[in-house]
Amino acid sequence: MVTSKKELYVVNIKNVEPYTDPTKRITGRSYRCITKANCNSDKLMLTVFCADPGQGVKPMSTSRDECMYIIKGRCKAIWNDKEIFAKKGDAVFIPAAEKISLQATGKGRLVCVAVISPPIV
Repeated sequence: MVTSKKELYVVNIKNVEPYTDPTKRITGRSYRCITKANCNSDKLMLTVFCADPGQGVKPMSTSRDECMYIIKGRCKAIWNDKEIFAKKGDAVFIPAAEKISLQATGKGRLVCVAVISPPIV
């Protein structure tokens, strides 16, 4: 569903195709972009990111601010040579242009919602 006019949308994650990362920086996960292509947003991008223990995002930097809210599980982020740990209920703010890697830790799957602004795709 792509439209050019601004509207109020309800999008169920089951109706959103998983994103395939051509760079292979994101491993062992599912990644779904809820907005942009589905809701025509040019201001932000909402995604749902899931990773199995030991999997995640290889070191990368972005030109956009990102905030991740952990719904389930635990993760370790490496930022500026510092390890930062987050768990269910935590929000992690990643400023633009900072190099970061992220790995799911613990026994269960990591599930988080990320808001990225401006949108990547």
